[in-house]
Amino acid sequence: MDVFVVKSALSAASLEFHLADGDSFVIDISTPAVGARKAVYERSTAEIHAIARYFYRLAVAPVPWEGDICWVSLEGDFMLEADCDQGGGVRIKALLFDTVTPEPWSLEVVLKCEAARLRRIARDAAVFFDRGPGA
Repeated sequence: MDVFVVKSALSAASLEFHLADGDSFVIDISTPAVGARKAVYERSTAEIHAIARYFYRLAVAPVPWEGDICWVSLEGDFMLEADCDQGGGVRIKALLFDTVTPEPWSLEVVLKCEAARLRRIARDAAVFFDRGPGA
């Protein structure tokens, strides 16, 4: 698996994770209207693997769960927040920032899926992040 993809059930919006080196990955956020790509750095491969653990937390959470389940990168430039409603509808909000450039930018995208799909997403994340550099 060269890329780990989380797709929206309602549109062509998606998150794509690409492994770079031992302490970074590239995130691609795309929608029919807008997109962004950025390298995200962590201290170690163990922290990169935290994304797989994040999706596992979503997969095993009771439906509905209370509040948001969040993950934030080391530098705070990439965030994931998920919530789940009574009907099992899950919203995964991805926020990507670049504030160190002369013209800072940010992108926020909300992907929608069903809670029943989270186990497959978590399994795909585990396979992807466990095969990368330093795994």
